[in-house]
Amino acid sequence: MITRRYFSTSTAVIAANIAGPQAVAAAAEDTDRYTFVLVHGAWHGGWCWRYVRNWLQDQGHRVFTPTLTGHGERIHLRNSEVDLNTHIQDIINVIEWEELKRIILVGHSYGGMIISGVCDALRSRIAHAFILFLTRLATK
Repeated sequence: MITRRYFSTSTAVIAANIAGPQAVAAAAEDTDRYTFVLVHGAWHGGWCWRYVRNWLQDQGHRVFTPTLTGHGERIHLRNSEVDLNTHIQDIINVIEWEELKRIILVGHSYGGMIISGVCDALRSRIAHAFILFLTRLATK
């Protein structure tokens, strides 16, 4: 079983490597600050990016970790009409309402499907996109 702590610390290590100097520098050449939109996977919420968000913010970056409709603290909005298109629109709305540009978009697992749809819809606003898949190795 993957716990919240395992997931959060694992993603922090991976995001630190992804958002290293090379990836971040490529996202925007004229500033030291970047905008990240981190999209959680199924059965999570924006909270799962807490450690990653704090680390990136400590580096001076803007970070958005929205919770998808019907997940996490928004579980009360879950219904049979919530689907992949709803979740793609959730992220599109964050990007449009916050007027974000040159974004580094990161999706974990199911979030990868979401960011693929976001990239199709808002291609000109996305600088880089990364999909993370984590697996836990079996131990004896």
